[in-house]
Amino acid sequence: MNKSINLIFNLLLLITVASCSEDGEPGPQGEQGVQGPQGEAGKDASHFVELGTINVAFDGTLLNGQPLNGSKTFTTSVEKNGFRAIGDYHTLSLNGSDSLDYIYFDLNVFNRDNNPTAMLHNLSMNYTEIISESEITTFRFNSIKSEEEVEYRMARNDDTYGFINGAVRVEYYEYDASTGINYQYFELEYGSKVKFQDPYTNYNSTDGYYYGSFVMQIETDGTEITSGTIYDDLELRNSPFDSFYKDGNQLGELVTVLPDELSVTNFVYNETDGIVSFDFEATIFGGRWSSYTNTTRNDMNITGSVEMEVYHQVNARKEN
Repeated sequence: MNKSINLIFNLLLLITVASCSEDGEPGPQGEQGVQGPQGEAGKDASHFVELGTINVAFDGTLLNGQPLNGSKTFTTSVEKNGFRAIGDYHTLSLNGSDSLDYIYFDLNVFNRDNNPTAMLHNLSMNYTEIISESEITTFRFNSIKSEEEVEYRMARNDDTYGFINGAVRVEYYEYDASTGINYQYFELEYGSKVKFQDPYTNYNSTDGYYYGSFVMQIETDGTEITSGTIYDDLELRNSPFDSFYKDGNQLGELVTVLPDELSVTNFVYNETDGIVSFDFEATIFGGRWSSYTNTTRNDMNITGSVEMEVYHQVNARKEN
């Protein structure tokens, strides 16, 4: 009985497999249906809003010594800002932005509803210009309203040794564990670097000072030059501050960098249409120690005009 059932089952399974393995001929292709209407364009991913126009022009020198002269027009902003009441005056923040760049203003506004005047408290900007697939021009600055005393290892007006920004910054440090010696690297204007011992490495007992000696110059292709350079006879001393010396003469300098200069003129606020407009000027000094405040590390002149829509009043709870 079981053999009969198994035989019938196997025959049915064989018939099923055989029928599934046969390929049927495909039928004729149907006609294409009517194309539906095109959907609406999606929103720009940046979500910038058009609130007015900011025109800005800049003039200065890039870090590599190349002249910097150009302009930019912003027609979009990240968000709509407005006046905030602070005692007897108002503050007003404005910005212009796009996918690459931004400019930001922070103003104090007095007598807003009568005879308004404004003081530019802060100005910052990021600029990028794509020259080609392999080259861009870019800079960034943030205004500083304080005085700063800066120690330069090489005088800023020196045109002999080519240190970027007077060697005010060490590009990077290196420690040799086998000798216990620290080294400092400084960048030159055309891209190569020079390596010096730390200024506390050696001691001149006759004149009573510590110093570091020249080690090598590293070219942009990696070539290392250990002698025959204009840096051979330089000493990096630590007193009265870290500075290069040659034949006993100090080549560095102590520089007082003044606060950046910011000004606003022709400030107008039309409450009816919510438009604020003004002209502005700024001098951003490049002698500061931090490169973040001005990546060109050279003085820059900024001019421009603003016309933007703002809120008459922004109410916000007090911070904790």
